[in-house]
Amino acid sequence: MISFIRRKAKTGKKGWGNISDGLGGDNMVEIIAHRGSSGHAPENTASAFLKALEHKTDMVEFDVAITKDGIPVIFHDTKMKRLTGQPGIMGQYTLNQIKKLDAGSWFHPDYHQERILTLEEGINLLRATRINVEIKPDSAGHEKKILDIVRNAGILYDVLFSSVSARILKNMQHIDNKLNMGVVAGGILWKGSLKTALDLKCKSINPRMGLLSAKLVSSAHSHGLKVLAWTINKESDMCSAAKMGVDGIFTNYPDRLKKVLDEMH
Repeated sequence: MISFIRRKAKTGKKGWGNISDGLGGDNMVEIIAHRGSSGHAPENTASAFLKALEHKTDMVEFDVAITKDGIPVIFHDTKMKRLTGQPGIMGQYTLNQIKKLDAGSWFHPDYHQERILTLEEGINLLRATRINVEIKPDSAGHEKKILDIVRNAGILYDVLFSSVSARILKNMQHIDNKLNMGVVAGGILWKGSLKTALDLKCKSINPRMGLLSAKLVSSAHSHGLKVLAWTINKESDMCSAAKMGVDGIFTNYPDRLKKVLDEMH
């Protein structure tokens, strides 16, 4: 029987530990803030992360990209246009140039002072919770630099590292085979992603909502993998995913998901 009991307000974060103990050691559907509470503030910004902490989420997910001068920053898109209004791609801008860009006005004029965060800045903001770092395919070759920053922060084995790129996950495993990793499944089939997760001894498979099914959940669980589904913002979809037995749900609206799960309980 599926339990929909969520974690109560935390007194401290939990690491991953043994996967058989669950994400944080509890039997529950975990609330994962997708790029922070990005339905309430500009994605991947300090405001979105602080809002996620306010919502007492179980985990915060963010994306890592690399600047022209090789600095890991928190940014989702390859192109700059949607989030900053600027031309070109992230890899054409130095950190100094990036820090001058407005990363919030696209969401609402009140956020015109939001700036793109470095990976180090994001980690420092989110020390009170667990983190999922999704590494974008364009960041291949910079895995060690990313891991060194997280290691220096003292939370390397508390973080879930995920990617849609098997190459990136393999590179990371080669650097440190004790990492907690997850495969992002965003294609039209999930069995290949499941095989990759098993081959690389990952902790989770992270399918998009369109791939989610009871069969996927059952198959993943039978192999000791957790299922973290993304990105689910409709209440009806939240209910459906929870009833399928997922272990965590990525959402732009953690407060909405909390309400849904509480009502299901």
